[in-house]
Amino acid sequence: MKKTKIWASVMGLVLAVSSSSGHAGECGYEKCWGAVAFGQTKRISYTYGKWSEEAAYRAASKSCKWRCPEIHTFYNECAAVARGADQKWAISTAQTRDLAKDRATKACSSKSSECRVIVWACSR
Repeated sequence: MKKTKIWASVMGLVLAVSSSSGHAGECGYEKCWGAVAFGQTKRISYTYGKWSEEAAYRAASKSCKWRCPEIHTFYNECAAVARGADQKWAISTAQTRDLAKDRATKACSSKSSECRVIVWACSR
């Protein structure tokens, strides 16, 4: 009887761990869609781990309360948006978060001052 209870507990734990995706998103850790959204009103939103581009777009829009006119989707990579003091912005994608952030900041700095990353997300 004791062995049966232990076995059932172990199997329950294995099933719980294997069925949970943690923070991976709906589609796991790879081959997923994500989106970043932002607007002049300083609203910012992001999403990742979505099965489709449309799902990523809608999730970012909804999270931004449908008030973010700039929404950019990306697939199986990272994206970052940098904005300057004069509200000019740049978006960049890359295989890593740091590279996406660096590229966005550099692209923003070519047309504005005091650029900083305002939002980033990775779908992989």
